[in-house]
Amino acid sequence: MFIPWFKLKLTALLKKIEPKARTLFEFGLPTAKKTLGGKAGRRPGTHLKSRPSKIILVPLLVLLLIFSTGCWDKREIEDLAFLTAWGLDRLENDEIQASVVIVKPFAVAGPAGGGAVARERPFWLAKSTGRTLLEAMCNFATFSPRFIFCAHSRFVIFGEETAREGIEEMLDFFERNREPRLTAHIFIAKGMTAAKFLESEYELVPLPPEGGQGMLQNATDRLGTTVDTNINDFLIMLEEDGIEPVVGCWEVISKKPVPLKGELLREEIIQSPVVNGAAAFKDDRLVGWLSPEEARGLQWILGGVKSTPLIVKNPVDPPRLLGIEVMRATSELIPSIKKGKPHIKIKVEFEGSIDDNQGFFDPEKNPNLIGKIENYMADAVEREIRLVLHRCQQDLNTDVFGFGAAINRAYPREWKRLKKRWDEEFPRVDVSVDIEAHIRLSGLIIKSIKKEN
Repeated sequence: MFIPWFKLKLTALLKKIEPKARTLFEFGLPTAKKTLGGKAGRRPGTHLKSRPSKIILVPLLVLLLIFSTGCWDKREIEDLAFLTAWGLDRLENDEIQASVVIVKPFAVAGPAGGGAVARERPFWLAKSTGRTLLEAMCNFATFSPRFIFCAHSRFVIFGEETAREGIEEMLDFFERNREPRLTAHIFIAKGMTAAKFLESEYELVPLPPEGGQGMLQNATDRLGTTVDTNINDFLIMLEEDGIEPVVGCWEVISKKPVPLKGELLREEIIQSPVVNGAAAFKDDRLVGWLSPEEARGLQWILGGVKSTPLIVKNPVDPPRLLGIEVMRATSELIPSIKKGKPHIKIKVEFEGSIDDNQGFFDPEKNPNLIGKIENYMADAVEREIRLVLHRCQQDLNTDVFGFGAAINRAYPREWKRLKKRWDEEFPRVDVSVDIEAHIRLSGLIIKSIKKEN
């Protein structure tokens, strides 16, 4: 933004001094005409006016040359290989294996001229190793005809064993280098290496990163049963006191016992990934998994639920069920110190619409029916919250909720006392839950078509 603004100002300034500059070049330099004395002459008085013009014009011309230079370090698009996903694993010899998904533009476009030519896969799965991640990435130059360009990466996947050993050293590469984006999503491949996970393919989309992006968006926007964490979010949670990182957990479903070999496009997909809960960290190390139900409980606490189906009993016919679509949800963490001990109040408020009904339903006949359904909804959400609280406080002992950070913001002096022994205090934190549920709509109809028995 600065250079275009500077050029604009410089152009305006040059227009103002144009008359003086013209005087400098026309009258300030020696002329070929001889004076009566036989020497080259100047117009009387002009040498006094030309000197300030020289002082102003010469620096401006130098600055103009500096800001109008070309791109000396440019790379043509034909020389780039666009990396769209990373898979990082630590090998037994302590080296780092970088597996990358690289787009093949010519394969995405299809064969020129059509015909019955077998099409290639639109991506290239390449692997390289090195003692550090930088060395592993540079070693791609030994067999890649194009420069690996990382600015379009969307995902960074870590294998389970690598995540349990710690990933901070690998993330340092992304934080220091200007090319990889900190907005790339992080998730953990459960039960396998990242290299094996990247062999997965997706229905409906040819490029794995595009399929992963769509699945992650659907899971967070429509279910709330996973966590969407990017590199920048992870680094902030890693640095901040009183909160531990949490990322998405993905698994793979095998479909065909056919190895992923060759570069030809297959008619059948041999394995596909599924979103399955979340991965809880302690510092930079994976310590355990959260089920989809527990992950949604975490999202209720963090205010990350955008829309999700909530299944409760039908008050009129208890064996039957009602399907509630949550349309809006908010949450708040309210810390307090009672008798020197930390206490957290979780306040959740959400609205829903009745989109599915089994059995008879007529709120006009029974005005108290909506209130009963709202109580069932609040009970269902509280159960999920209690599940994830028990899992993280008692089983994993990791504060992925940010209780410590909330106490630090509200009671900084008390936090200084609690910080050193937060690992002992966190499992004993008393947590109360206050939930308000509201039914706003009942779909396009009010009562069921089926008559009451």
